[in-house]
Formats: sequence, C-alpha cells, structure tokens
Amino acid sequence: MPGASVELPAEGLDFRNTVDDFERQVIRQALAQTAGNKSKAARLLNMRRTTFIEKLKRLSLSDADGDEPSDEPS
Repeated sequence: MPGASVELPAEGLDFRNTVDDFERQVIRQALAQTAGNKSKAARLLNMRRTTFIEKLKRLSLSDADGDEPSDEPS
C-alpha cells in the first residue's frame, strides 16, 4: 500500500475516523491473506502480535475464536 493517498475535501475530514477506516482495511486484508492467522497477519504488518490483538479490539474487529480468555465461567 505504499503510495496510498486520501483526497482531503475542502470541508475537511475526521482524521481519527479516516485513520481507523484505513487500519480496518489493512488489517482485514492481512487476515484474509493469512487465512485468519493473527500471528502471521501481525508479522505481515510488521507489528507484535499483542499490538495487533489490541488494534483488533480497539477497532471492533475482535472475534470470539478463543484467542483471549473469557471472564465468563465455563
């Protein structure tokens, strides 16, 4: 994605939402390319797996695949 650009409208934009949308797109692509493997997706994006997992949570992309321990009793 080097060279990716965003056209800045005359009225401006919401920077945080624009960055979040971009992160969601890139993370979804990384997960698609790695068949959902979070460790491989994190490596593909050159970040630590823990950082990747935190981004998934922050961007509401986390799923219930058993990656994180649940607070609910078994």
